[in-house]
Amino acid sequence: MQFPTSQMEETERNELLQKIERQIDDLVESSKKEGLDTFTLTKDNNYIETACFVNSEGKEYIKVSTKSVEAILPIHSYNSNFKEISDKILNNNINNCQKVHKYNTRNKNNYVKDPISLILTEPVDEWSDSDEFRRSMGSVIEQIGNILKHLYRDCDDISPDDYPQMIFNYNYMVENNQLMLYGEASSLLYAAKNGYVHGLIDNILSLINEIPDDISSPPPPVRFTMKEFKEILPIINAKREHTIHTCAICMEDIKVRSRICMTKCGHCFHSRCLRRWLVNKCQTPQCPCCRECLLDETSS
Repeated sequence: MQFPTSQMEETERNELLQKIERQIDDLVESSKKEGLDTFTLTKDNNYIETACFVNSEGKEYIKVSTKSVEAILPIHSYNSNFKEISDKILNNNINNCQKVHKYNTRNKNNYVKDPISLILTEPVDEWSDSDEFRRSMGSVIEQIGNILKHLYRDCDDISPDDYPQMIFNYNYMVENNQLMLYGEASSLLYAAKNGYVHGLIDNILSLINEIPDDISSPPPPVRFTMKEFKEILPIINAKREHTIHTCAICMEDIKVRSRICMTKCGHCFHSRCLRRWLVNKCQTPQCPCCRECLLDETSS
């Protein structure tokens, strides 16, 4: 996966960030499907649940959930038996666990660049600027670092010049009240082991203290009902002249006879993509391309 770099122009960075955000949304939604192959191990009041699933492109992933964190990572031969190390994790004995992965140097880059999402599940508006909270967060981050180090042991030699390939998903925090980090395995390991996550938590605590209403009480989303969507954005079948467009939501080209919607600002989308965005996902009913308000004047 390509991540933004400092050499990119702002427009290119923003387009890439939007693409990554769509991929994250797809990954998280895919991990919530019913009927997944799950395995749960419990000890005292702690638990680890692993679930196997595939994303919309058919790629296999593992979702690992505990009381404090939820991680999503791709399945390879070296971590396909992740369930077997759950007991070691619960007993804080991960460093003494036999390495489960076997890969050669030639394929190393395929693994250290694995895109991984980490969600700290404790609601952000319940965070407290206290020593007890910082200690509990510290133990969670240390455990994350140990697990990543176990799975990606050859990432320890990462250079600070290679860091960061990591994204703090602010929109996810506002909408779900949880901290999400998304990035390459090597960068997340480096961040966990070198205090970067602690620094991010400090910054968020400062935000909570300074502007609590912006984080703990985000404004409710304004979305279309199905009736409004059908009335304001009628669905048509694409003609040849529409094939010059690319749907900015799924990034696929418009094809003849596909079902589309044209916004009043002149942008073209697959009807299913735009409907999903405006009815289920958006914070405000705007065009995903230019942010033009799509509410009908009479409705607004």
